[in-house]
Amino acid sequence: MRDIRATIHNYRPVDLQHLSFLIGGIAVMLFGTARLKDALQRLTGQRLKAFIATLSQNRMSALAVGAGSTFVFQSSGVTTSILVGFATSGLVQLEQAMAVLLGANIGTTFTVQILAFKATDLALWFVTLGYLIDRISRRSRIRALGGVILGFGFIFYGIGLMGTSTEGLRHHPWFMQALAAFADNPLLGVAVGAVATALFQSSAATLAVIIPFCDAGQLSLQAAVPLVLGANIGTCSMAFIAAIGEGPAAKRVAWAHILMKIASVALVLPFLSPFEEAVRLTGGSAGRQAANLHTYFNLATAVVFMPMLPIGRRLLEWMLPEKSDPTKFGPRYLDPHALENPSLAFGQVTLEIHRMAEITDTMLRDCIVPFHREDPDLLDDIEDRDQRLDILEREVKLYLAKIHGAGMSEEEAQYALDLFATATNLEEVGDIITKNVCSLGRKRLVTGGTFTLAGMAEIAALHQSVCHNFQLVLSAFTLKDRALAARVIREKRKLRSVEEQLRSSHFERLHTGNPDSVATTGIHVDLISALLRANSAFSRIAYRIAREESVRADEE
Repeated sequence: MRDIRATIHNYRPVDLQHLSFLIGGIAVMLFGTARLKDALQRLTGQRLKAFIATLSQNRMSALAVGAGSTFVFQSSGVTTSILVGFATSGLVQLEQAMAVLLGANIGTTFTVQILAFKATDLALWFVTLGYLIDRISRRSRIRALGGVILGFGFIFYGIGLMGTSTEGLRHHPWFMQALAAFADNPLLGVAVGAVATALFQSSAATLAVIIPFCDAGQLSLQAAVPLVLGANIGTCSMAFIAAIGEGPAAKRVAWAHILMKIASVALVLPFLSPFEEAVRLTGGSAGRQAANLHTYFNLATAVVFMPMLPIGRRLLEWMLPEKSDPTKFGPRYLDPHALENPSLAFGQVTLEIHRMAEITDTMLRDCIVPFHREDPDLLDDIEDRDQRLDILEREVKLYLAKIHGAGMSEEEAQYALDLFATATNLEEVGDIITKNVCSLGRKRLVTGGTFTLAGMAEIAALHQSVCHNFQLVLSAFTLKDRALAARVIREKRKLRSVEEQLRSSHFERLHTGNPDSVATTGIHVDLISALLRANSAFSRIAYRIAREESVRADEE
């Protein structure tokens, strides 16, 4: 009772001016962070996101990409949100995504280390310079650079305001008791740090509040340690928000982030005193030590978990398995989030076109089987695959139409039209197989006719050549190899000359009165024509890849 009276007696109302410095400083810093992020995105265009998708294909480069992109975006949450979209689209595998996450954690430490320096005295100079560049220059990239400088200025100014607030708050016993409680109850400190970071959507913002209080002597390093650990957990909130409504691939990325953070904090909590002493050995001010604490924690997390990524991947795949629905079929890679970046969206379309090509390839290879043996079920299955091909073709075209509407360069617009035509050509090959080749196969089953050994051997050789040409087309499309595309066009011309030889051989067998040749003559000739039509349909893909070379080939 006496303690309560003493607390009431010592209570002093908070100085609203100093409280406004704290709240306003946080707001100004968050505004500066947002301004910096927007300006950097304007400065780099959409190249940075494409850079993340391209270079995050092995663990070490993924670690570096995560660190660099987080420093640019000034938020590990933004990087993880991008990763969630990439995982959904299949652009980044889970192990690579986990390495990017570890790098993103390191990237936040760069910003915090800058905050630990006394850059507040330069804040208004940065604001002035950035504003002048933004207003005076007419070039968009120069103005974006001005926005970057302006963003840093606001960040530094916000930190300065928060530092000013500590002068007033240090006289309030209740506030000091609250700060001291974090040292006595580390779990409370972890919870407060996590909630604050989730609200700020930035661990750097939380550290920007902690550092001035450490420098002012109001927050001991012992009390700061759990707050910093909690701030690291709070950064996972954006990944979870981004993964809402997404599939297992996106949820695995979000869970990978939170599990690695929680496991790291759980490993450190039993050894807070040794960890704190190790940080003290780095020297410098208390604020500098708090920044070092954040850096060492995330570096140690990366060192511990990088070798364990395959184990983590298997654990997450077990926790969140893919749920396949055999009755539902649709596009796998056409991520609507990628529409804002044509280069990434084209990558999604290319992946989906490869799915179309895989279906077409199996149809092309299997369509010859019913002419060897009785297999009506295979004919039904080939027709079912054609329906899937039709679905993907329709969705690819609709997706490409949305990219085109987003505004593209002339070169990008032409590439969109090429992809559109490629999807059309693959669907056309599927139609030729089902409407012509499969129809001929059913006709042979009904009539019971059989080809002569020589005739079947000729058709099998033609079919093998057509399948080989299709593989060449796919390689040319994947590699954008114009010389390989020109080779496909030359092969197409050779097959046209082979057609005359095949018709002539069949005519000679008819002339000898071979009963099998007579019974199957219509099917035999039409099958040759159908296979060559399919070859012509997918060869048009090669013509678009090798525009100049195709003209040269036609002139030969």
